[in-house]
Amino acid sequence: MKFTKALKYIILFLQLLIFGCECKNFDAINKVIESFSSDEDPNKKEIITSFNTSSTAPPPVAIMMQGNQKSPAPPPKTKTACMDFQDDRINHGELVVFVDSVNGKSDNSGESWEKAVNSINIALARVVRNRAENLSKGNAIQPAFIAVAAGTYTHEHENKISSLGDGKEMIALYGYTDPILSNLIIAGGFLSGDKCSEVDKNKQYNANERKTIIDAQNNASVLAIAEKGLTNIDIRDFTFINGAAKEVNVIAAKKDGGAISLRGEDLDNITFRNINIENSTAENNGGAVAITGAGIGNVVFNGLSINNSTATQNGGGFYASSGDIELNSIKITDNKSKNGGGLYIMANASITVAGKNNSISENKISETNGAGIYINSDKNHSFDKLAVFKNTSENPANKAKLVGAGVYLESNDPAIPIVIFTNSTI
Repeated sequence: MKFTKALKYIILFLQLLIFGCECKNFDAINKVIESFSSDEDPNKKEIITSFNTSSTAPPPVAIMMQGNQKSPAPPPKTKTACMDFQDDRINHGELVVFVDSVNGKSDNSGESWEKAVNSINIALARVVRNRAENLSKGNAIQPAFIAVAAGTYTHEHENKISSLGDGKEMIALYGYTDPILSNLIIAGGFLSGDKCSEVDKNKQYNANERKTIIDAQNNASVLAIAEKGLTNIDIRDFTFINGAAKEVNVIAAKKDGGAISLRGEDLDNITFRNINIENSTAENNGGAVAITGAGIGNVVFNGLSINNSTATQNGGGFYASSGDIELNSIKITDNKSKNGGGLYIMANASITVAGKNNSISENKISETNGAGIYINSDKNHSFDKLAVFKNTSENPANKAKLVGAGVYLESNDPAIPIVIFTNSTI
């Protein structure tokens, strides 16, 4: 291969731009050109690595734009690729079960949208059976994904198809020892035929057309994770309505968490994404959400809205006595309880609030402490970009006695906890 003189000058010019005036590098460039210009052993190209061995870095080169020249446009942002159900999940051994209340059938396999089942509980039963069979044969179990098509799933519908019984949650993750129910994603927001397992990557995505509602019809909590040691559970893109936590068969723990109850011991890596909760009640604590199991690890909510929920005791919106809890982009509005109308944190729970547009507002209490937030925990807590406003006592006699309308802090140790608010208004 022979280089033309013009090409040689171009290379020298590029060298000048990159290395400035360190002329000792010209010799190395010439050697590189000669090595490419001969028909000898191509291994001589290794000399390329020799011309950047200067002990001191060359000075940066400033390139000035003159006249009407414009800076080159930045490269276009690449859109995150679709995680295809078939190619990226099923073909890699992941168990995927499809649910469609309108077009599915209870005796379908659930292996595709065309063969979807019509009940979330039937889908869970498919996962349990598959994993139990694999474990009985000594095989490893694979992650599972339950894809739920948009629509409304009522307690009556689920009970008719899969015999929930009184007091049974709509999504009940217990009754089978770990790992039968671990490593599980349950996601709503799909349309029949969707190929991407991330809802918003599907064509013509419109969240309003994909609303997936689970209506407990005041029969029980919507979802409970109650089996000891469950890990890596991800619940996405649902609206939970009309949950009612109440004692059943002398199980007092069922009285906490009108929509979501995390009462299993040693739970870890539990994630909720894009969850809306409305009109839920609890006979005890946590009108919408209660996290009470001993030894709970990481729990994350990315996008959580709680509205018009009520607890007879504490935490009208959100109650936690355990766990390292992260709340990102939350809106807790118009909830009621004795204390901690919006958020009640106690015992071994720690809270981090981050993300954007966080608000705890217009919550009410019947007693006198912490209409917005009540903290009775010796852990550390952090709140960022949080607006706390218009929280009050609904009892006229207690309004004058109200302590901490926005935030009330109580601790047995005056040195603990450390509570940090940044970029927030109260």
